[in-house]
Amino acid sequence: MIASEIMEREFPTLDPDTPLAEAFRIMREADRQALPVVEEGKRLVGIVSEDDFLRAALPVFADSIGDLGFLPRSYRFHGYARDRLQATTVRALVCSREPVFVEPEERVAEVAHIMLENDVAAVPVVRDGLLVGLVTRTRLVAQIGAAEFESGTQE
Repeated sequence: MIASEIMEREFPTLDPDTPLAEAFRIMREADRQALPVVEEGKRLVGIVSEDDFLRAALPVFADSIGDLGFLPRSYRFHGYARDRLQATTVRALVCSREPVFVEPEERVAEVAHIMLENDVAAVPVVRDGLLVGLVTRTRLVAQIGAAEFESGTQE
C-alpha cells in the first residue's frame, strides 16, 4: 500500500500570512491536529500543528498566571509576549524548519516511520513541490488497524 491510496485529497490549508488566531480557529473548526501551510500554487511551505500552538502560547499563558517554574527552559525563553503572540503569523512557526513530506508513491510503512521519527500527526503528500494530499495519523492507524487487527478477528 502507498501514500496516495490512503491520503486525504480535500482538507483546509493555511497561508503563511494567516494570523495564529485565525489558524487556530481553522484547525478547531476542521477538527485537525495539523494543517499544511502552502503558498500560491499549493507549494508546500510547512505544516502547523497543535504542538506549535502550545510552544508559542504556553509561555505567554504561564507568564499571565505568574508561574514559569513548571516549564522546561527551552519554553521559558521562547520570547513570546501576549502582544507579539497576537501579531504572529503562521510563517513564524514554520519558517525555521524544513517541512516533512512524502511522495505519493511512498510506502505506507515508511509514512508511519516518518510520523514516529518526527513525532508528527500528519504528513503532507507532495508531487513536484506541490501539495496533493495529506496522510493523518488517524487515517494511517485506521488503515493499519483494518489490515492487521480486524483481519485476525474473523473466523
